[in-house]
Amino acid sequence: MVAEIHGDLAFSVRDDACEALDEDGMPRLGYLDSLIGPDRWCGAAAAALSTRTVVEVRRDGRGVRQELAGARPLGAPEAFVPPAGRGTRMRCALDAAALAPGAAIVADPAAPDLYGPWCEELDGTGRLLLRDLR
Repeated sequence: MVAEIHGDLAFSVRDDACEALDEDGMPRLGYLDSLIGPDRWCGAAAAALSTRTVVEVRRDGRGVRQELAGARPLGAPEAFVPPAGRGTRMRCALDAAALAPGAAIVADPAAPDLYGPWCEELDGTGRLLLRDLR
């Protein structure tokens, strides 16, 4: 997983996981008919606190992208030509009005417990690369 902080209230997260595909080869829609599936509840929470979220899913040489305002899609997912590989990327611009005055994304990634005891049985490398691009 790679997380990038683009500004005090802007970030992106990408991983190599993809939602299940439907019979047409498209990712199954999740929350409010968005590309944020039910296993991505943290992403759904971030979208709900954002003025704008862009979700991209790429798999098997195909890509779909969807823009959201808050947790609500602004339209249906649209196809795009993805880079090689597979995965999901979310870019969020958090809504300053939904947060405490002066809120900003934490600058010290060691401060929060990113994994906790409930993550011991999850598949994957368990690695997080955090880049602060501010």
